[in-house]
Amino acid sequence: GPDGALFQQETRLAKDLAAEWMRSPPDVIAAPFPTDRHPDHAVAARIVGAAAAIALSADTVVLGYEVWTPAPINAVLDISSVADAKWRAIAAHSSQTATTDYIRAAQGLSSYRAVTSGRRLDCAEAFHQSTSGEYARKANSLKV
Repeated sequence: GPDGALFQQETRLAKDLAAEWMRSPPDVIAAPFPTDRHPDHAVAARIVGAAAAIALSADTVVLGYEVWTPAPINAVLDISSVADAKWRAIAAHSSQTATTDYIRAAQGLSSYRAVTSGRRLDCAEAFHQSTSGEYARKANSLKV
């Protein structure tokens, strides 16, 4: 969909994603947590929720990840061994890093999640794990 205007194609994209998932259902879905402050990320969450409601069992696992807004997390993944690859991948998106030091922000959040995980980690990715049914309800009720 169009950058900054994903909402214009929300219904079509949800139907397209649902059709894809009917052909090849995912075991786990990773998607932005619904309250992310970026409008396209919030819309992407609604798209995922709507597609899952059409195509998947309501108990399919969804890992809501953090982009610009910390989420109420209940799952932590050690990404220490792949952190450098993540920073390089972020850096490859020059349109995303041209005006904001997103790499530093992501590194800071990763360090914070590692320190507060209760485990000895260098870098961590945190998620809000829920079922697709719960995720869809959040995405629709927390519309931002």
